Amino acid sequence: MNAMDEHLATGYGQTNTAFDSRVATEALQQIVMLAKLKHDGVASSHEPLIMNLGRLDVLVILHDDKDNHAGKLILQALDWLTEFEINQVFKLWGDSISGLDLENTVSFGPRICDFGDWLAYWGRYKLAIGVLRPLFKQQRLLLSCDDMGLARTGHSLGLLHLSMSEYESAKKLLETALIVRENNLDANHPEIANSLNSLASLHLEQNNYDDAEPLFMRALSIYEKSLGKNHIKTATVIDNLAILIRCKGDDKTSELMHRKALEMTENNLGDKHPDVARCLNNLASCLMKQGDLLGAESLFKRALEIIEKTFGAVHHLTAMCMQNYAELLESTGNYSAAISIYQRSLNILEVIFDNHHANVISSLDHLASVYEKIELVLESTELRTRQIKALEQTKGINDEDTIMVLQNLAVMLRNHGNLEKAEPLQRESVLQFIQAFGEDNIKTAIAYSGLGKLLTLKGEFKEAKINYLKAIAIRQRDLGEDAEPTKLVRQRLEEILI
Repeated sequence: MNAMDEHLATGYGQTNTAFDSRVATEALQQIVMLAKLKHDGVASSHEPLIMNLGRLDVLVILHDDKDNHAGKLILQALDWLTEFEINQVFKLWGDSISGLDLENTVSFGPRICDFGDWLAYWGRYKLAIGVLRPLFKQQRLLLSCDDMGLARTGHSLGLLHLSMSEYESAKKLLETALIVRENNLDANHPEIANSLNSLASLHLEQNNYDDAEPLFMRALSIYEKSLGKNHIKTATVIDNLAILIRCKGDDKTSELMHRKALEMTENNLGDKHPDVARCLNNLASCLMKQGDLLGAESLFKRALEIIEKTFGAVHHLTAMCMQNYAELLESTGNYSAAISIYQRSLNILEVIFDNHHANVISSLDHLASVYEKIELVLESTELRTRQIKALEQTKGINDEDTIMVLQNLAVMLRNHGNLEKAEPLQRESVLQFIQAFGEDNIKTAIAYSGLGKLLTLKGEFKEAKINYLKAIAIRQRDLGEDAEPTKLVRQRLEEILI
C-alpha cells in the first residue's frame, strides 16, 4: 500500500482507524486531482478512482458535510470521470445496495435516497439514477409494497424521470407513491401534498391542465392547513398554479399569483436562493407574454445571476433560464445575442441529458428558428436534421411532430432554391403522412401541396398536377371549396395549366 492508499484508507474506514470526515475530505481532494490528471491524460490508471468513488457508504456520509465542503469535491471528482468509469462506479454502488439486508435497507435506505436527491438537486441526473434505481429495486425486493421508505424512494425516482422527460415512468412511480402515502398518513399530511404537487407538475408539463388543477388545489389546501399559508411549500404550489392559469390564458391573474409566490419565497429564503430564481423566471415569462419586455428582461437577468452563482454554468436550471432570456432577445430582434445564448443553453443541455431529451429537442428548435429568421440555411438545416433524428428516436418516425419538422425543413430548402436536397425530404414527408394519417387526411394534403410546388419549380408539371389534385380533393371535402387553403392550391394548379 503506497502513501496515498494509506491516506485514503484512514478516511474511508478501510483500516482499524476510526472514520474521520476531515481526513476523508483531504483524501477526496487527492481523488479530484487524480481524476483531473486522468482526464488530461497525465495519469493512466483509473482503478483508484473507481475503487474510492465506488464507496457509496462513504459518499452518503460525506456529501452533506458542510464543514469540510466534501460535497463539492464529490461532484468535481465524479464530473471528471469517463462514461466507462461512471459505469464501473455504478456497478459498485449497485453491488453495495444489493448487499443490504432488511435491517440495513430500512435504516440506511433513507440516507441513500438523500444522496440521490442531492445529486439530482445539483443537476447530476444520470448519477442520481445510478443511486435511486438500484435502491428502489432492493426496497421492492425486501420491503412491503405499502412501505413508506419505498414510497419515498419511488417519489424521488419519479421526479427524476420527470426531469428527464420520461413521463410514463414518472407517472407510474408518482401515482404509486401517492397511494402508499394516502394509505399510511393523515389526509392533511404534507407528504401527501408533496405527491399531489409532483403529480400535478407532471400533468402540467404534458399540457393536461384539467388533470393538473385539482391536484394543485388539493396540495395547496393541505399545505395551508398543515404548514401554514406563508410556508415555502405553499408558495411553491401557488407559483405552479400561476403557470397553469397562464397556460389557460388568464395572464393577469397569473401575474398576481407569481408576484405573491415570489414575495413569500423571498420572505422565507432571502433574495439569493435558487427557489427565488425560479419564481423570478416564471414571473418574467408571464410579463414577456403580456408584452412587458423591459420588466421581463430585468427579472430574467436576476434569475440567471442567482442560478449561475448557486449551481454554476453546467446545470439544467441555468440552461433553461438562458433559453427563456434568449427567447426575449429574439422577440426584440436581437438575433445575434439570442443565438449566442441559445447555443450556450444547448451546449449545457447536451452535457446533462441524452441528445434525444425533450429539452435538447426544444433547444434545437429555438436555435434553428432564429437561424431561419436571418436566412442562415446551412446552420438551420444542420440543427433541424439533428432535431428530426432525436424526434424519431423518442416519438417515432410517424409521429406528427417528427413529420412536421421534416416537412418544414423541405419547405425551407425549397424556398431557398435547394431543390435537390428538398425533394427527397418532401417525398419522405408525403410517405410518412400517409403512413401516420392515411392517403386522404387533411394533414396529408399539406405534403401533397408541398410536393406539387416543388415539382412545379423543377418543371415536372405532370406529377405536380397529380399532387395538387389530391390536395384540392381533400381540402374541398374537409374545408370547403371557398376556403383559403383550397383556393391557394387551386391557384397553383391553374398556373401550371395555363
